[in-house]
Amino acid sequence: MNSLHIFGDSFSETITSLYNNSGITERQQYSKEYLNSDTFPIWSETLSELIGYEHKNYSGQCGKNFEHLGQGNSNHSILYNLSEYCHTFKKDDIVIIGFTNPSRFPWPIDKPYPYPNYNVFNSLPTMSHDNLSKLDSEIINYITVKRQHDFYKEELIQNMKSFEVLSEVVGFKLYYWSWFSGINNYKKEEKISDKRWIFNQIDDKLGWNYNKLIETNGGNTITNETNGKIQDNHMGKSGNDTHAILMYNYLKNII
Repeated sequence: MNSLHIFGDSFSETITSLYNNSGITERQQYSKEYLNSDTFPIWSETLSELIGYEHKNYSGQCGKNFEHLGQGNSNHSILYNLSEYCHTFKKDDIVIIGFTNPSRFPWPIDKPYPYPNYNVFNSLPTMSHDNLSKLDSEIINYITVKRQHDFYKEELIQNMKSFEVLSEVVGFKLYYWSWFSGINNYKKEEKISDKRWIFNQIDDKLGWNYNKLIETNGGNTITNETNGKIQDNHMGKSGNDTHAILMYNYLKNII
């Protein structure tokens, strides 16, 4: 059996993986209160069933927690996991990578407390720095703003070239997507002509606008599905189902 390998941030991690942490996320709350279940299938789980491939997910909290690199939702973490597991890709496997906001990045911290078992602060644009030193906080704030520069988008594309060569040598199929318009808008015309950017192939008009593409095809975020009662921009069940169907309709003619 061939495998579907998934890499990405929280938009690609399974709901089940969220139970590795204490507390409850909005996605778990939504599942419990609106679906009467502890979990629901995300897009990649549904897609793997539709195409008959084994599902292997290394996104977000599904990915490896590296001793010195941590575990998180940055493009750095995506690349760490790709490097870790690329030797497992076989001929005719499918590898789908969901890139995230380049403003997210890991930052090593000298004192893990109050993050037990972690020595890396995974910075997101809206995260609190209450438990970081003033100097670390100032540096992170500066870097966060700077990382919207096209330099980091080009760097990401450059970092993928070795995996693109590997896909040609081994014979697995490699695809990209992103929920973040800042990534999708960069060299948009090139993405439309690059078959690896799967949503741009599905819809050359809306492929760069993930939320609009999903909504136009009947999917919604958790915020919309709950009429704003749970504020979460991750896709709800309808959004994940739509994401899976869009990819399946494209891939079924290629597999």
